[in-house]
Amino acid sequence: MVSEVLPMIGVYAVVWTGMVLIAKWMAPRSTRWLEITASASSITLSSCTLAAALTKVGRRLSPRKFYAAGALFGAIGMLLSILVLLINLRSNMIKYFSSPEDNDAIIGSETGTPQPSSNIPTEHATPQTTPQFYHPSSSKSELWSVTPLIPGINLPWSHALYVIAASFVSLVVHEAGHALAAAADGIKVLRCGAFLSVVVPGAFVQLDEEVEFASAAKRLRIYAAGAWHNAILTALAFLSLSALPLLLSPLYGGGDGLAYVTHVTADAAIAAQIFPGDAISAIDECK
Repeated sequence: MVSEVLPMIGVYAVVWTGMVLIAKWMAPRSTRWLEITASASSITLSSCTLAAALTKVGRRLSPRKFYAAGALFGAIGMLLSILVLLINLRSNMIKYFSSPEDNDAIIGSETGTPQPSSNIPTEHATPQTTPQFYHPSSSKSELWSVTPLIPGINLPWSHALYVIAASFVSLVVHEAGHALAAAADGIKVLRCGAFLSVVVPGAFVQLDEEVEFASAAKRLRIYAAGAWHNAILTALAFLSLSALPLLLSPLYGGGDGLAYVTHVTADAAIAAQIFPGDAISAIDECK
């Protein structure tokens, strides 16, 4: 695996160096609309103009009730998050501090499957010389486990770009929540922007210092707005994914129960027998 990762790191190091040099070259040409700063470890794009626009939108819409619901969601979500983290901590403590025999007993009790004892020689029993460890995936604890995604370890490298892009969108929506909630409560947004720290994307908003002197209710609405936006984004993404067949249905012919060929590659084995536009009514007598 190291032999595959090192060339990728080397290529990205060259690309990152080029990006930093370009950003530093453009930094003196920054404007109020777009300000660029760069260092060896990060590139930041920020805008005062966009911040002013967000302030105007937030004050015009003034969605205080909407963000009040977000504050309630944030308070409940924080309590549930603490509960999940405590359950995850318990699972990890069992994993690292319990003996293999205790882990077998726990796995058996949680999954309902009796585990063979290492003291009884059976055909399928695990030899005593082989250490056994508690795995959350073997029990109900998997529902409560918190596992970081590490490319090349538990996340395929081919998925890394999608995860980074999704994280960036989530962060932008999150920070937009803080900005709009602050503007709705009369607090000015001074600056907003995004940054890339080597491979980790991020976003930020800078609020006027009067937020520190705002009432507790206002601060709760502002601080919880980011997570509230992320929750709504997640719900919309889930609904869009569920409705994807319906949304894409106008792009496909149908209604007669047949599947239609749209494209045939030149090197396909059946390229001489099937053509775009052909209707398929059955495959191997399966209709």
